[in-house]
Order: sequence, then structure tokens, then C-alpha cells
Amino acid sequence: MAGNLLLAGSLNQVWGMVNNLQIVVHSPLVNVQFPANAFLLYDVMITIATFDVLPTDDVFPSIFPELPEDNPFNDKFDRL
Repeated sequence: MAGNLLLAGSLNQVWGMVNNLQIVVHSPLVNVQFPANAFLLYDVMITIATFDVLPTDDVFPSIFPELPEDNPFNDKFDRL
């Protein structure tokens, strides 16, 4: 029971860190100027925050054949 309490607390901290990382990753969408080298860091953080470690670009079209291609809302959404 004590081990379960320790693990539950640890998992809550990990979930909180992932949640905060996802919020930080969306910060370039705000109308504030960021330096170019910050976007290099954001590219790495986006891969981690979206759990995009497995390539799904080949799998999704076969599973979901009718997903529409939408245009981005503005240039910042296009960049991210």
C-alpha cells in the first residue's frame, strides 16, 4: 500500500510535467516575437510533448482515408 502511494505521487508529478511541457510548446502561438534559435528548441520539445516518437505518417492514411487537409490559421500555426 505504501508503494502504491509513492508510485501514485510520482505519476502525478510526471503527468504535471507533461502537462506543463504541452503548455510551453503552445507558447509560440501567442503574438510575441521569438528568436529563431528558440524555434529549434521548440521543434525538439514538440516531438516529446506530442509523444510523436513513432512515424505514423504512413499508417494514418490507411486507417483514416478521408481526413481532410486543412490550411493553417496563420503563419505561426503553419510553422508549428
